[in-house]
Amino acid sequence: MRTGAARAMQPGSAVLLCPTIRPGDVEDFAARLQQRGILTIDAPMSGGPARARDGSMSLMVACADGVFEPHRGLIEAMSSNVFRISSRPGDGARTKLVNNILAGINLVGAAEAMAMAARMGLDLGTTLMVIERSSGQSWIGSDRLRRAIAGDVEPRAHMTLLQKDTRLAVQAARDANFEGPLGAAARDVFARAVECGMGALDDGALFKLLFDSGATDAASAAASSGK
Repeated sequence: MRTGAARAMQPGSAVLLCPTIRPGDVEDFAARLQQRGILTIDAPMSGGPARARDGSMSLMVACADGVFEPHRGLIEAMSSNVFRISSRPGDGARTKLVNNILAGINLVGAAEAMAMAARMGLDLGTTLMVIERSSGQSWIGSDRLRRAIAGDVEPRAHMTLLQKDTRLAVQAARDANFEGPLGAAARDVFARAVECGMGALDDGALFKLLFDSGATDAASAAASSGK
């Protein structure tokens, strides 16, 4: 704060925070900026590179109405999907982490299901088509796994992003005295993928991770049972 942009900003100006970070950090930044008379707009984004280009990313805005209204034009120019979350900076970050933990859970589930289908000898394209038109469908599963089963793991969304976001989401849940059964499990899968050297790959590479590790685990189980 002593050497950053805030030092050069005038009282009454605003900082727009769009990254996915800890809600507590947003609150800390907002408090420190307020001491300088600078306003904070907590506005994380979701939607990926394609939606960023066409201006349709979800923008989750938390700030007082008196801060939002003077900057409405800029905010609405950035995105056609603006959600007013609350007047409290930090709630935008909380909403983004709730979204991203579900995205992480859905992606791990989709990768596991497709790895299972591959081990069963099913045609993966047909299986994914069935899922897309049935109760197992998820947007992130379709988006990532269609590329992954074709062997395309060039990063559109680096594995490290959901590795970070699921970790932050689980911690935010614990800060709110909540612990669910799936969030930590998804976090651990992304952590394992990064530990296995997949950090720079698309997060759809979870398909390969779970296909390979599922085969290893099955072989180990068979060996330990004497089969």
